[in-house]
Amino acid sequence: MWSLLILVLSDTCAALVGKGIGRVPIWGKTLEGSLAFLISALLIVWIYPGLEKLSGSLAALGATLIELSFLSPWTDNLTIPFVAAGIMFFVGG
Repeated sequence: MWSLLILVLSDTCAALVGKGIGRVPIWGKTLEGSLAFLISALLIVWIYPGLEKLSGSLAALGATLIELSFLSPWTDNLTIPFVAAGIMFFVGG
């Protein structure tokens, strides 16, 4: 459930901030949008009850890297939750 929250809320934050105030381009995205994604994903991890915070933070970082990645410009809506959940599964939590 939390990985879908990251997809819905963090991806939306990234789009709004990136299009609104984004100035530094990175692979067709913006640094500001990606930072908004990371911050909102970390907030979700830290607020979500029962979630291990260290592995959740690593999952948020991994999801941010996938969102920023030029390898998945149209498939990030599929890969973000899978990467986040996969990191949590393998790292523990």
